[in-house]
Amino acid sequence: MAFLRELKFYSPLQIKIYSQEEDILQILEDYETGEYSEEIYAALLRERASLDEKTGLMKYFDGSEAVQKKVASLFFDIEEWDGRLLGVTLIQTRSPLTEQELAELLDYAEEQMSDGFGEGFEQREIQTPDGDLYVHFWNSKNFEFVPEDAFDASCFCPDYRRGFRHG
Repeated sequence: MAFLRELKFYSPLQIKIYSQEEDILQILEDYETGEYSEEIYAALLRERASLDEKTGLMKYFDGSEAVQKKVASLFFDIEEWDGRLLGVTLIQTRSPLTEQELAELLDYAEEQMSDGFGEGFEQREIQTPDGDLYVHFWNSKNFEFVPEDAFDASCFCPDYRRGFRHG
C-alpha cells in the first residue's frame, strides 16, 4: 500500500439564506455561518455520495497524465473557524506535485467549484428552520486558495483571533 500525502487548501464560502416569511434572499455575515455547519455538512455528504468514494472529483479530471498519476483523490469539505465556515479542498497525492502540476490541479478544483460540483451544490437548497441556505464554494469577488501551512486567521478576515475547530 502506497503512502498518501494529504494537501489541504482553504477558501472562503458565500452562504445565502432565503426567508420565505420575508421573501428575501440575503448573504449571511461570516460570523453567522457556523451555526449552520451540521446542516451544510450533511448536505455536502449527500452531494458527495454520487462521487467515487476513493477518487472523488479526480474521476472527471482530464488534464495532464502526470497529475492523473500523482493525485489519488480530490474532495470538497467545510471546516469551522471561530464560528465561521470555510471551504476546504482535500487532495491526496501518491507523490509530490511540481508547482506547475499543483497549479493545474488547483485550476481544475476552481473549475469544479464554479461550474461543476460546486455549481450543482449551490443550486440545491439546504432547509433549516430559519430558511433555505444556498452555499457557494466559489464567487468571483474574493476567491482564493490558501494552503493549510500558510493559513491563519488573517487570510480571509483580519480581525479573527486564532480559534480553529475541525468540522
